[in-house]
Amino acid sequence: MANITSGLNLPHLSCEIVGRPCCYGIQGECVITAREECDFRQGYFHTEATLCSQVHCMNDICGMFNFINPEIPDQFYRLITSNFIHSGLLHIAITVIIQMILMRDIEKMIGWWRTAIIYILSGLAGTLMSAIFLPHYVDAGPSGAHFVEIIRWSSDDNRMRTVLVLLAIFVFLLAIGLLPVVDNYAHCGGFVIGFLLALALRPLPRDENNKRIYKVSYIISGLVGLILCLCINGALVYIFYYYPLYSCDYCSYFNCIPLTSTFCDGMYVDIKSFEIKSKKHGTSRPIAKLSMDDFAKGNYPNFKHHNNYLAEVLTEELYIKYLSKVTPLGGTLDKCIQCGVDSPSNPYIKKMLGILATDEHAYAIYSEIFDKIIEMKHGGFGPNHVHPKPNLDNSLVTNGELDSEYVISCRIRTGRNIRGFSLPPSMSRAERKRVEKHIVEALSTLSDNQAGKFLSLETMTDADRDKLIEDHILFDKPTGALLKTGGMARDWPQGRGIWCNKLNNFFVWVNEEDHIRIISMEKGGDMKSTFDRFCDALKKVEKVLNDNSHEFQHSERLGFICSCPTNIGTGLRCSVLIKLANLNNPKNKDLSDELFKLLRLQKRGSGGENSEGDVDVSDLSNSERIGVDEVTFVQNVIDSVHLVIKIEKCLENEEDYTDHMNAVKELSEKIKPKFTEMTTKPLKNVTTVTTDQYTSVYRLGEALNTMNLPISDNYPDLTKHANYLPEVLSKNLYKKYGPLRTSNGCTIDMCIQCGVDTPGHPHIKKMIGVVACDEECYTLFGDLFDKIVEMKHKMPKDVNQPPADLETVLDYKLDEEYVVSCRVRTGRSIKGIPLPPSMNRYERRKVETIVSEAVKTLDGEFEGKYYPLMDMNEEDQNQLIKDHFLFGKPEGALLVSSRMARDWPDARGIWHNKNKNFLIWINEEDHMRIISMELGGDMGAVFNRFCTGLKQVEELFIKKGHNFMHSEHLGYICTCPTNLGTVLRCSVHIRLIELGTKEENSELFDTVLTKLRLQKRGSDGENDAGEFGVFDVSNFERMNRNEPQLVSHVCKSVNLLIDLEKTLKAGESYDEIMTNIDDLAANY
Repeated sequence: MANITSGLNLPHLSCEIVGRPCCYGIQGECVITAREECDFRQGYFHTEATLCSQVHCMNDICGMFNFINPEIPDQFYRLITSNFIHSGLLHIAITVIIQMILMRDIEKMIGWWRTAIIYILSGLAGTLMSAIFLPHYVDAGPSGAHFVEIIRWSSDDNRMRTVLVLLAIFVFLLAIGLLPVVDNYAHCGGFVIGFLLALALRPLPRDENNKRIYKVSYIISGLVGLILCLCINGALVYIFYYYPLYSCDYCSYFNCIPLTSTFCDGMYVDIKSFEIKSKKHGTSRPIAKLSMDDFAKGNYPNFKHHNNYLAEVLTEELYIKYLSKVTPLGGTLDKCIQCGVDSPSNPYIKKMLGILATDEHAYAIYSEIFDKIIEMKHGGFGPNHVHPKPNLDNSLVTNGELDSEYVISCRIRTGRNIRGFSLPPSMSRAERKRVEKHIVEALSTLSDNQAGKFLSLETMTDADRDKLIEDHILFDKPTGALLKTGGMARDWPQGRGIWCNKLNNFFVWVNEEDHIRIISMEKGGDMKSTFDRFCDALKKVEKVLNDNSHEFQHSERLGFICSCPTNIGTGLRCSVLIKLANLNNPKNKDLSDELFKLLRLQKRGSGGENSEGDVDVSDLSNSERIGVDEVTFVQNVIDSVHLVIKIEKCLENEEDYTDHMNAVKELSEKIKPKFTEMTTKPLKNVTTVTTDQYTSVYRLGEALNTMNLPISDNYPDLTKHANYLPEVLSKNLYKKYGPLRTSNGCTIDMCIQCGVDTPGHPHIKKMIGVVACDEECYTLFGDLFDKIVEMKHKMPKDVNQPPADLETVLDYKLDEEYVVSCRVRTGRSIKGIPLPPSMNRYERRKVETIVSEAVKTLDGEFEGKYYPLMDMNEEDQNQLIKDHFLFGKPEGALLVSSRMARDWPDARGIWHNKNKNFLIWINEEDHMRIISMELGGDMGAVFNRFCTGLKQVEELFIKKGHNFMHSEHLGYICTCPTNLGTVLRCSVHIRLIELGTKEENSELFDTVLTKLRLQKRGSDGENDAGEFGVFDVSNFERMNRNEPQLVSHVCKSVNLLIDLEKTLKAGESYDEIMTNIDDLAANY
């Protein structure tokens, strides 16, 4: 069993069998899972790939004789023995009849040995032909060998009759071979070889009247037949083993003509399948047929607006070269660079790297990319340089007492990661929990001044956490663009915490940017004591981990491995918090910039990397982490800070600092790294995948469960969540769905990640907490989505969504004294393409092309133009957003954690008609949002335009061969379960000063909205208040009703709201209006 493939368009993985020829065509289901799940399924667990297959081909199917070399599985004898096995009693009966009636006469005619040679070689040729052109079919029986029968006619002296008889036999058997239970390729192979062998082995004529020349021609034709026979058989063997035909869509038609949809089903043999619910729901995946190079070209990031190291380094050629390479833990190049693609940075702000490692293997596999960025970042540390061995001999540090009049505190920290686990950007919840467990166990062995306790962020109070952050002891949730888009904040705060010793001068951060950050710190300027404590504790922690069979990730060339290339090497940051009132003065900026550059120091604000803090206080540290050892880095910082203090004193006393600057320049030369060179060896055995494998297994670069951790360990902690997830996702349900993938590679974790990361609040609107990553998620994970649909839409799974109605004409005109504008919108998604939470750049661009090309042919009132966001300047974007025409970049927690904002603004845009009252948003939350809108209260005109335009758009799509995602039960399929069914949102911007802004009417307003099943937003969107007194009121549900019913209800409800507003304004009783509201609600 070898490569992973999903060429069968099944929603699971299948295993490509490479044992030849035994079971090359035998396909069994295969899933990525843990050993315990595999044992439960009674499957075979492949430790090298963390795959559970239904069978182990070599042991359970091939049988008979063992392979001589399991690395090159081969049982050639099966090409011959298959001629002696049969598929049933009828098959045996046919063979016996042919053997007894026809073959007996042949044996009498030419002898047993000639018959045996022709029989065996014809059968071999037939089996080879079948195995080459129909590798997924099972071949049994001697039909190819039976072509020895043609010797009867090839011995006939009447040549014309011989040709006609052979032609008739060939046509007849060719026609028979088109039936679903007969193998045409075996017939053809046997026919050709049988004919040639008949020429070669037929007996010489004994008639003495025949001329000598006739006998010579007889012999020559026989030799030619024999040579051709050997050449053809040899060629077939060579093709079979060295140029196998993995896939031929048309070859099967020569073997069976599909006269009906099921006529040829019997030609495929499939092992009994696991009961995976979604098998019958698999969707076609055109992207799988692309070559990896073509896919990579279409998936290459757009760096048009980028200003980071990644944009300078990652050429299209490099991207194409490395996209198909995956790490043993499931990491991909796309996963490494996503943070840089999503964080273009600003040309006027510090340049970011734009890349993070998914695991330690990424540095080696994508070395051309990482090495260039490391060289640019770390002062010329190139691909042929080697980092020195670790040096924690603290006795070598001298002059470590810094002036405490200026130095507020000293800190030394480093990062370490445990081998075998993914790094934080891609590690699973199970890995994070296991890392936490190993680290806490190791730290618990510390004694004396390093002894302490572990404080888990999961159990820590908000007050305690905020205090530790304020004191610079604890890390905060990543908020920086690079770390956030790099996946560092997933599942926060699960599996994170801090180890504190009793003296509060030694800390270990667990599962922040690296598995651990080891920190030694103290107030004042005693850097020597700080380093002593740091070295002692680090050595003890490493020893305990080693004793428990764990080691830190380390590279002979790069040193210690960390998530960010900034920190590789030593991982060490030696820093002082120092008062520099004069050097921080803007008038001395040039001096301070030159000083810190010469001393290779990085300056930050006192509050951290992206903060200002106290303007007179700076955080100074070594700018590099690689190229020199730990002791040297610490000594360099000590020597540099001494000189910085001397210059600060000179500025303070208005004295000359020339001598000190000369000393700085001398030290600068001394501390300049002198890198050691080494010869690098090319990496071997890197896993390369096809487009199909990449998009079905490695879609988002999720970590593979290579350590066989139980699925239950990956179950998220939902104890503090206030969304739908805790109510619908039990641990048993998670264990059921954990190993499964849709045909696009979407997992249950991809669907629920947004809910795990956005727990919600018990006193704020309850969020769903789940998105669909493709259409198939709604069926494969049906138990989960069905529960959510029933809770959200009050729609049981045995009830179907009513059919769409875009024919009914409505005539609603709302009071324009109160109604500012009307809008009707819906969402549509293109069948066969994943939804935005999981789609890649290629697929997103394909959606953009499909939609923009289709709508450009609209005419009349719908004639318009497409405007890509990539070509739009920021000012125009903001104006369109302000005018409610354009969507903004997703900023809400749910959308961001759902990965909706990846690659922004690539392949997003807006199409609108000339009147700007019919719009199509492309690649926002769904593939399309189709909108009809206008100022004023003519909702009838808005809805009728909506229906006409939507019908025309759908007709254009159908003509182009595209359909919208749709389910009989759920209606139109969209990303968020909130929007299933009609996906229609009918909204009115309505001015309600009395009802909406007066505190005494607040409860009344909420009560009325609840009764009428209406949703209220601010005029500027879901999370913005907008214009005072103007509200966006819309239908709460999208399901259980058709489009005209939803729009009619909103219009009737708005009329009642206006009546209520007027009554309140006049100070009159509104009892009658409330009765009308109750009646409308009851009939809805």
